[in-house]
Formats: sequence, C-alpha cells, structure tokens
Amino acid sequence: MKIVVIGGTSLLGRYFLNTLGSDFEILAVQRRSFSEAGDPSLDERCRLVRCDCLSRPDEIRANITGATWLVNFISDGRVDACENNPKASEQINLQFPLALARHCETHGIKTVNFSSNVVFDGLKAPYCETDTLSPQGVYGAYKAEVERQLGHSEQHLVIRTLSTYGIPFPNHYRTNPVFHLMTHRPETRVRAVTDVFNNPVYAQDIANFLVMAIRKNLAGIYNVAGADRLSRYQLFEYVFRACRYDLKLLTAARDRDFPGLPRPPDSTLLTDKAVAAGWRPGHIEQDIKDMLEDVGSTKIS
Repeated sequence: MKIVVIGGTSLLGRYFLNTLGSDFEILAVQRRSFSEAGDPSLDERCRLVRCDCLSRPDEIRANITGATWLVNFISDGRVDACENNPKASEQINLQFPLALARHCETHGIKTVNFSSNVVFDGLKAPYCETDTLSPQGVYGAYKAEVERQLGHSEQHLVIRTLSTYGIPFPNHYRTNPVFHLMTHRPETRVRAVTDVFNNPVYAQDIANFLVMAIRKNLAGIYNVAGADRLSRYQLFEYVFRACRYDLKLLTAARDRDFPGLPRPPDSTLLTDKAVAAGWRPGHIEQDIKDMLEDVGSTKIS
C-alpha cells in the first residue's frame, strides 16, 4: 500500500512513520530530509520528494499517482498566531487541505486531515463527533470548515484531537510543553492554568489510531484523545512527579492571567467511536512514564 505523507517532520509525522509496518510504501513530501530533522533512519524507509508544499502544491499532485492514502500533517495550531495573521492561517489550515482533498477525490485517493477541540466553545463538554460546532477564533473556524466539507465523505478521514505531547524530531524548531518540561528541569516557578480542561493525548496513541484507521479503511470524523480529563496544572503535576521535580515550583494560574485568545473552558472529547473501531485511549500516568523512558533513551520507535 502506497501512502503519501505531507509534513512528515512534524511531531505526529514522526510517531506515525515509526509506527507504520514494513508493508507500506511511503512517499514523504517535505522541505527537509529526515536526516536534517535529526532521524536518519527514516530516510532509509521513505522515498523523499523535497518540496515547499504550501507554495508548490503542483509538486505534490505530480507525485501521488498510485497512492491509496494521503496523510496531511501540515497545520498551524498556534491559536494566537492564527488570530494575528488570519490570511496565513487560512492558507495552511483551510485552503491547502481542501485543495489537496479535492485533487485526491478525482484520483480515488483517501485523505487524512486533522481537526481540533477548538471547534467547540467549551461550554457543553464532553463532546462527541456529531455535536454542533461552535468555534471560537480564526483557527477553530477554519478547522470547523474542514470538518464540514470533508468529515461526512467516505473518501476522507478527519481526526479531531487536542493537546498532544511527545518527542519531536531533534532538530525541529517547535516543541511541546510536556517535552520541554521533561528536558528542562525548572529552576524557577512554572505557572499552569487550573480552569481550562481537556483530555491531552500522547502522540503515540494518535499514531496507533491512524495506522489502525488506514488498515481498516475508516472514514468520517473521529475524536482521538486521552482517557483522562485534566487541566494543564494537573498534567504538569504528573510530569513533575515522574521527573521527581519539586512540586513547590508548580504554581496555579487562571486562563485570564495569560495574554491571547481565551481558551475553551472544557473541550474534553468523547472517544467512544474510536474505541468501538478497536482503538484504546492511553492513560496519562502510563503515557508519561513511557514518554519519559523514551526521552532517556532518545528513541521512539
């Protein structure tokens, strides 16, 4: 089975590619090689097409012939940056995935795109796949539109997820709060909000669902999230304990204490549909332990 991966040097891209079995033929379309991103082992498994995907979508279209699936990991989930630059956000979070999906439809290729918990305002949690969308802000509005246009087709899979943690490529310019905290012992107080809730998810658990979904030829919208409803403060408590940090350095804060767009107060996602398909959500304590072991061994495969 041939899979085209767009943006494979992302956090989710790394876990997905390391989870795929040897029976998959992988074409990676991205600007940098995996060696440049810090994981040369993936260069041996994937055929690489160097391409600035956003500015040269024609190069993607020229290389997808014969593919069964196209998985798009390109997105910009920086909520406040999207609010400040809505045109750039529209290109990467709306126009690009929709254009790819329409092209794939004409060639019989199924697609995977990712949505977000911010398609909801956080006032009626927990949310299932069929709940009415109520996005707040630019990023949420574009993700909601992707769901509306692609989420009800047998040719497209939309994975709705949320706060994701894991080990990024060594040379990747972005990190995530859990990985940063694991690799940078705090010397001063760490502030974390107590009034915003969701169910954060380990990147490995998303990768496990995605591989299963491709093998089972799933389509439509699926919530993929962790088993535990937590605030950021509670999430950091697990990291502090696992790393044996001084809990006195962890300080409670409120969402209003931070600049930017207010976050949905509770955007917890129900995962019953994904579980019924054969997937199991991870529990935070075990996932943090597994991730910490991988941080120590610098490997995720």
